[in-house]
Amino acid sequence: MMVTTIEGCRYLAVVMLPRTRTMPARTETTARNIYLAACFVSCGLLSFVAGSFATLDETYPGRLLEDAYRAGKALHAKLTDYDEPFQFDLWRVARTEARGVTIHEPGKAHHGFTLYTSGHDQKAFLIDMAGRVVHEWALPYSAVWDRSAAVRRPLPDTHVYIEKAVLYPNGDLLAVYVGIGDTPWGYGLVKTDKNSHILWK
Repeated sequence: MMVTTIEGCRYLAVVMLPRTRTMPARTETTARNIYLAACFVSCGLLSFVAGSFATLDETYPGRLLEDAYRAGKALHAKLTDYDEPFQFDLWRVARTEARGVTIHEPGKAHHGFTLYTSGHDQKAFLIDMAGRVVHEWALPYSAVWDRSAAVRRPLPDTHVYIEKAVLYPNGDLLAVYVGIGDTPWGYGLVKTDKNSHILWK
């Protein structure tokens, strides 16, 4: 501050000298965080673009990225979509209320037996032309599974069924165990005798 006199008049002039101002610590921290966030977003975007090109071009590591993506989707589906085991490929809404053999025209059908597997259990049934069960094979996967199996943590029996059954003339049955919604879903191949005793697995 200085005092000047001009033509006998006294004036008080205040001169503000510029001060060196430092950025407050809070503002500096915010700026640094924004900068780091921008760097991470940029790196992520570049990685995404590079990964997309690698996947489309099927070059390394494109195949690994694609497999990892599919595995992630399968794991998410297993954890979220398969609480009720019969809501997908195993069951459909019945078209009518009729049950059992609804149409039987002997002149148009070969007489014999029909083998089918059940989606609600680990069972196979042999039925006659009237739909009566002549014989059944039943072996839950929990009775077959042991620590030598390729499936380390199988689903409970409520989520396992058999399919692709083949019947041998002596009554042996060959079938595949399937885990509903699991990855991999193929649990193994088993052969049982006519009394559902394991021959090999």
